[in-house]
Amino acid sequence: MSKFARPLVLVIAIAALAGGAMTAQDRTKKSTDKKDVKGTVEYYEAGDGWRWKVTNGTKTIGMATKGYTKKEDAIKAIEDVKAILNAVKPTEGKATKKAKDKE
Repeated sequence: MSKFARPLVLVIAIAALAGGAMTAQDRTKKSTDKKDVKGTVEYYEAGDGWRWKVTNGTKTIGMATKGYTKKEDAIKAIEDVKAILNAVKPTEGKATKKAKDKE
């Protein structure tokens, strides 16, 4: 090998090893960050169309506010909610009129 090729091969090998180590760390971090969550996400046909709900095993903790004409639209709404919850942190909204009246 030429004297220039050896250092180049060495640098590539080190980069490959470092990349593999970072990937393993990322996988470990992700698996320990998640809670052991139990519950269900269901879609079902109701009187006003297709709806969805999220349960924690004992009670409903989220649900569609309207019925969808197509089952696929209800499933898309579930995917949209999942994407939003995974992408952003919750923020505090403005108080409702009822809450302001209590003050």
